[in-house]
Amino acid sequence: MTTSQLKNGFLRRIMANSGYDHSPQTHLCPDTTACNHAGGERDWSRPEVRHLVAARDSEGKAMTTKSHRSFWRIVAAATLVLVVGGAALWLGWRRHVPREILPDVRAGLAARGIQNPDERLHKYLELRYGSLDDAAIRQKVFLDFFDIERIKALQFIVRHSPENQRQESIHAMSRWVESYRNSLTPSERAVLREKFSTPEGRSMLRRATAQYNSQDVRYRGQTAGVISQLLKTIHSVEQP
Repeated sequence: MTTSQLKNGFLRRIMANSGYDHSPQTHLCPDTTACNHAGGERDWSRPEVRHLVAARDSEGKAMTTKSHRSFWRIVAAATLVLVVGGAALWLGWRRHVPREILPDVRAGLAARGIQNPDERLHKYLELRYGSLDDAAIRQKVFLDFFDIERIKALQFIVRHSPENQRQESIHAMSRWVESYRNSLTPSERAVLREKFSTPEGRSMLRRATAQYNSQDVRYRGQTAGVISQLLKTIHSVEQP
């Protein structure tokens, strides 16, 4: 008998004496107490098998619940960051906007999504003042072109409006003033003429002129059309 045969026989005796089942199917079921060795499969009727399966399922559910909790914690944290960040930006923005022009800025922001410049201006004016079908409101809009706070508000809006809307909005404002002048009735012209002829009216025009002239050359150039229409309207109503 060769050395290899002796070695193999010796190993087989050791494995037989230790009760080791070296059949090909043994590796299918590591848990020998819970398996049917004839088929190498779990015996699902055995209590210990059901206990193992239940423990495994419970562990899987616990991991899933933990994952869901972690996900929602991340979502909540991200939402909190966005809310706090947005509030900080809003508060920081408000600190740079004078309180007296906030209504103008809100109306401008609400109307900026409208693409047509004349419709956009109409929406802004209605949000800021009310229905433009009312002659008294149209007069208020016109007179506010000479109010210092309204001038500052318009200057702020022009500077912070989208680049592709800025000049179109200025042209729309110029057209609105021209249209307003052409729509004036004799009685409306008389009311404006009286307002401009008073000391308060003349002072208002001087302050408005100084405010416009205090702006940089580029701004005055961009709004020259609006200024021209305002001057034409003043000259028009001053005629008896």
